[in-house]
Amino acid sequence: MQEVEELISLGQGTAHERYLQVYELLKNRDKELARAFDDFRRSTAVMQLIIMRSMRLLSDEDLAGFSEQTQAQIRGFLSVARGGSDESNESI
Repeated sequence: MQEVEELISLGQGTAHERYLQVYELLKNRDKELARAFDDFRRSTAVMQLIIMRSMRLLSDEDLAGFSEQTQAQIRGFLSVARGGSDESNESI
């Protein structure tokens, strides 16, 4: 919502242009959420957890509920995606 407020408050462009910017932002965020939460299957579970973690929706406490192997996969992927950074809960 903060991003929407920023788009609206900046006042760049006409009202219709700002509406289109907000619409595009919401459409993109909807796609991101769909990748994280739609179509749960065992074959996609780890990738969806990685996406949730990168979106800061999966805390350290949440992650601790999974096996060490799953935790290592998630942290390893995110570490590689960040160029070796070991920061927890930081977006890609």
